[in-house]
Amino acid sequence: VDNGVVTLYAVWEETWANYAVAPSGQGTQSNPYLISSAGNLAWMVNQTENGTSLSGYFVQTAHINLSGKKWLPIGNSTYRFIGNYDGQGYAITNLNTSDIKDYYGNYLNDYVGLFGYVNSAELQNINILSGNVLGYEYVGGIVGRANYSTIQCCQSYVSISANNRAGGIVGTIINSTIYGCYAKSSSISINTEGAVGGIVGNVASKSYIISCGFE
Repeated sequence: VDNGVVTLYAVWEETWANYAVAPSGQGTQSNPYLISSAGNLAWMVNQTENGTSLSGYFVQTAHINLSGKKWLPIGNSTYRFIGNYDGQGYAITNLNTSDIKDYYGNYLNDYVGLFGYVNSAELQNINILSGNVLGYEYVGGIVGRANYSTIQCCQSYVSISANNRAGGIVGTIINSTIYGCYAKSSSISINTEGAVGGIVGNVASKSYIISCGFE
């Protein structure tokens, strides 16, 4: 405020639809999609948000910084990720999901993480080093909900807040296996008496957690 004049500065955050860029590659095992930028990850979101269950092979080839970009997960309850994603140990930083709440103070989104909902998928060597993952239920650093999937050698260091089914790696697994994964979260908070865990919040049916760690 200067002599009664108020100056306002707008802070704009890009959303997935504004910066999506198609990756190179054909999505086959011998010629996978090459994921090297925030725009390439956003392209993956674009597919599932526009009515496609996303399949194929994806290989990350560079560190990716999502700073300033409000993240919407890859895959939802209707159109899921059903492919193979290999992070090759490269980092993903500043993974920040929507912080919109309802009247009661609950985060609105379900199926939240880098991936929201995966089915018959393979996720491996994914390293998420920072961010805030916020949702109502099915919330995890790597994926919100995994059905009939394998998640191996992944790491997550994000802060997580949810109402139910929240875990450092996955919110809920059903008929799935998590192997060799590690989570170190500054905070995993549950707003009600919901299911929560360092690696997985909720385990259903024939699922396995093998050689994983949390601190």
